[in-house]
Amino acid sequence: DRTAAQTYGVYVELNFESFRIARPATFVIDPSGIIRFIHVGIHQFDRPRVPDVLAVADSFPRTSS
Repeated sequence: DRTAAQTYGVYVELNFESFRIARPATFVIDPSGIIRFIHVGIHQFDRPRVPDVLAVADSFPRTSS
């Protein structure tokens, strides 16, 4: 089932390097459900830098449990 990949717009039916596969993608969603970071790779090895993703996540206010 490719529903999630299709919903987020990262599913590729066919291109020069893939067939029916999702492009690599990273989404950071804040506690209120707002997408704060999106990176959709142009090929299978295109990923965001981990420090960039962590910086976004670290910017969220801390909540007490």
